[in-house]
Amino acid sequence: MGPNLSHVTSSAHFPRLLVAEDHFPTFESLISTIADRRLDVDFDVCTSHRGAVRKLLAAPYQLLISGAHLAEMDDFLLLKRTQALERFVPLVVTADASEKESARRSLVLSNMSRRSAPSVWRCGKAS
Repeated sequence: MGPNLSHVTSSAHFPRLLVAEDHFPTFESLISTIADRRLDVDFDVCTSHRGAVRKLLAAPYQLLISGAHLAEMDDFLLLKRTQALERFVPLVVTADASEKESARRSLVLSNMSRRSAPSVWRCGKAS
């Protein structure tokens, strides 16, 4: 048998993920998965679009996941600040059936930028 390596940890940094959502049930399973360490990522959660913007400016993230309503608040502040970063940060916009128009507006705005086009995940039941 080889040596016991259970105490060895990786020196590489985990990717950083920022979740911006004020409706916890929407992200409950994702947060549980991340918190259980089933995914090798470091993460932060913000419940406001302004809090998410502050975190984006303060630390590097490799991915931003935002609810459609937070992505569109204050004239798409979160989306515009993400696009203005020097580094590319992919944005995943989540939406349920009641947020179709909000998600569509986020996609239209982001497609005006060459740097990023968010993906939209549809959560919840279709109406």
